[in-house]
Amino acid sequence: MSWGCVADELNVTLTLSQFFGGDDNLDIYVRHRFDLEAPGREDWRLLTGNEAARIPMDRVDSFTEAALSAQTVILEALDPLDGDTTRFEFSLRGLGEALTRLTCRDP
Repeated sequence: MSWGCVADELNVTLTLSQFFGGDDNLDIYVRHRFDLEAPGREDWRLLTGNEAARIPMDRVDSFTEAALSAQTVILEALDPLDGDTTRFEFSLRGLGEALTRLTCRDP
């Protein structure tokens, strides 16, 4: 998982460990859980090659704010094409400092 600038806007990308087919809109389902908070879910858009997905732009800020106040996040990506799931766990230590280095992030 990574934060970066896409067309001068902050975005979050998840690199998958395999090819995902997605639904008719090329979306996959991503459940996320920050620390011990209640899980959430969004449809993330597959990127070229179908081995990475990006969170919807209107969810970036709230996802990032939740990440900044957490220690870890667990993501579970589900491919609606065949039901395959892949689970990831990431440490969020140092995220705040890293985000200050991105030119698209407001101070």
